[in-house]
Amino acid sequence: MLRDAAGGARLGFRHWPSMLSLGLLIAIASTVLALLLSDVITQLSVLRGGQEMRERLATIFTPYYETEDVVDVSDPTLAHLADAIEEGSGYTAVVNNVQVNDPDFADGIPVILIFGDTVAEIVPSMQVCAPAPCMMRGADVSDESPRELQIGSITVAGGDHMRPASAFFDANMGAVPLDNRIVVMLPTEAFSFLDAYEREEAASRAVFLGDLSTDIDKYVASSANDGLFLVPHDVAVDQPARMAALMTMSAMYAVGLAAFLGVVIFAYTSVAERTLQKEQGALHIRRAHGATPVAISARLAGFVALALLVLPLPPLILLQVLPDPMALAAKWIIGLLLLLSIAMWAYFSRQQRRAEVRNA
Repeated sequence: MLRDAAGGARLGFRHWPSMLSLGLLIAIASTVLALLLSDVITQLSVLRGGQEMRERLATIFTPYYETEDVVDVSDPTLAHLADAIEEGSGYTAVVNNVQVNDPDFADGIPVILIFGDTVAEIVPSMQVCAPAPCMMRGADVSDESPRELQIGSITVAGGDHMRPASAFFDANMGAVPLDNRIVVMLPTEAFSFLDAYEREEAASRAVFLGDLSTDIDKYVASSANDGLFLVPHDVAVDQPARMAALMTMSAMYAVGLAAFLGVVIFAYTSVAERTLQKEQGALHIRRAHGATPVAISARLAGFVALALLVLPLPPLILLQVLPDPMALAAKWIIGLLLLLSIAMWAYFSRQQRRAEVRNA
């Protein structure tokens, strides 16, 4: 049976210009489709985080600055934020400005500071450590990375690895990949140990949950006195359009490439049908000399596998060594190609049986 399958592959090689070109097109289209699909999977986590924020009546802020210099956010402003965090109705993070004046901090590994256990309810896929202070390492962060970090007088220890493709959800930035970052969970007392850049980002990236209009007004007024002007946005009103735009863009790329793959598969079906028609004489001779229907089907399976599996599968298998969602997307595309191969094999086998009945 394996010899018959190998014979089917050789049959395809005899028509190598068309088979090779179509196989390469299928390989390129399926690989790029896997790359785009991984982005769509990531954006789904964005939608889940956004949905949770909408249900919790979240309010976020767009910052504007009085001067080009970093804003000196006052303790009273951060005290308003700390009260919301302690009550479980808020959280914040420092994503981009952790120790920007100390490039050797955490051995140069990017660090995210998060304040507020409520973030675990908004982004449950992160599986944040508790209680604060504690730290986690991204899936791709080396085991040689620091096991302790010093934030002012607070020593943060730990460093268990997070799941591959973990992401922090920020309503303004979308999904923030964490595979190459260290995540530090801190109590609000640590606000006093942050430098000016970290305090400014923590204040502007604040998230208030629930109907806290009075608290938000006080927070906005206090930050304005510092020179940081925060414009509040109701996530339930503003975010759906933005998230819809993100998903629409990802979906358009994926659907467009899937349509291209469909066109290539259609072209392959037409070329393969003509090729098998040219080989009908050889197949009839084999059938007349005792080849069983199973042997003929195995030959057709080898012919189909040459273009649909032999060339496209290697790059997809290589993508599986990467962390999710890339590996997951590659698995889905491999499954799609296997289903297409089975469908093509069943279609050509049925066509072959009909040809044998006509020539009987």
